Amino acid sequence: KIDSYNRHRRTTETKKLLPFKLLISAESGRRYISGYCQDIKNYMSLRVDYILSAEIAEEAEADEYERLSLEFAELRSHCWGVNLRRKQLEHVEFTIYAAKNEQYIVNRLYREKRIGTVQRLDKDHYVFKADVSDTNEMSPWIKTFIGRITQFNFSNRSIENRIKNDIEQMGKNYGIKGMKL
Repeated sequence: KIDSYNRHRRTTETKKLLPFKLLISAESGRRYISGYCQDIKNYMSLRVDYILSAEIAEEAEADEYERLSLEFAELRSHCWGVNLRRKQLEHVEFTIYAAKNEQYIVNRLYREKRIGTVQRLDKDHYVFKADVSDTNEMSPWIKTFIGRITQFNFSNRSIENRIKNDIEQMGKNYGIKGMKL
């Protein structure tokens, strides 16, 4: 049983959580306790710095723990960050240009791909592909490749359009005409 502060509602909430893993956000460095929330019948992550108190309320049945633990592992295999909600997977695909003398870009793509795959298309182009539970969690990372992305293909068109609009707006802010994907 975990009492935590909800910063959006500015209230204290009590959740019954079957914990599985401590996660650290690569973007923010924040720590989260992740597990199955019995109250909402779904998986969730709670920020550790928002936890006010925790106590053992009851022990989980061994077979229930095993089943939920396996389901948790499957969810984590498609999780970019800390969002663990069960929902339909979203496909993310984008192509990067890296010239012959820019191997550091390719190295970075391979190093940071997490759950995705990287494939070389030709001597200067690489495609990143992933099926993720939440494309929105990836958008800050994807935006770090602005100027190198030559093509997008997201199943979540609203996120794809938002990134494209952000690129166009950035071009306007800096006086660059026709900055688009």
